Amino acid sequence: MRHPGISAVTLILLLAVFCCLAMSAQARGAAEETLTVVSPWKMKSMNLSKSGFIFARMGCLEMLTTTDNKGNLTGLLAKSWQVSPDKLTWTFFLRPDIYFHDKTPLTAKAAVKSLNISLENKGVLARARIAEITPLDSLTLQIRTTEPFSALPAHLAHFSAGIVSEASFDKDKNLRKVYGTGQYIFIKGNNRDKFSFRANNDYWGEKPLIKFTKYLAVGKGETRGFMMKAGQAVRQRSRP
Repeated sequence: MRHPGISAVTLILLLAVFCCLAMSAQARGAAEETLTVVSPWKMKSMNLSKSGFIFARMGCLEMLTTTDNKGNLTGLLAKSWQVSPDKLTWTFFLRPDIYFHDKTPLTAKAAVKSLNISLENKGVLARARIAEITPLDSLTLQIRTTEPFSALPAHLAHFSAGIVSEASFDKDKNLRKVYGTGQYIFIKGNNRDKFSFRANNDYWGEKPLIKFTKYLAVGKGETRGFMMKAGQAVRQRSRP
């Protein structure tokens, strides 16, 4: 006698629909955990002085100083600084217990290397009349200028003055990897218009809320606008 319950075929179909819905929900959940940023600006080269804005804005690269929500200058990797009476020698004190994305610690030596390479690459620091940048101890560095330059801390907030680990550079001081200290770790990119990042769960500050982020450089404004309206991108960037 045939059982009055659900037939085998119907049960199989219901299970198939359930599995499809579950997979679709899982895919939507993964997509919702990714923040996609669209911008008109492509990477020019693996040089922080030219393209560091991508890594800074995506939360991968950090500087010694930054600005708060009101535009006031404040410390980031540097917890404080002071200037000598003659206004020629600046001393910066780094925050302790910060690590780069390659698991090496933030030190004055590493910060000085990044800053000196930025200086050589004619970044914003080249305008700061800097005579010398040297480490004093593991968490203290000193910058001497040839004449008083009160805007130095503000210049250090620029993306071209971003701090990366020493292993980020090859022996010729060319940037090969981007091991920053920020909320997001650089995963991969095509060195042109597509870059992917993941959350740094060991971040020294406020923990990231989104698991993955993507940066897409899209030249046409209409295309960027369409992507945002279609839900393919959630934020648009203007000129760095």
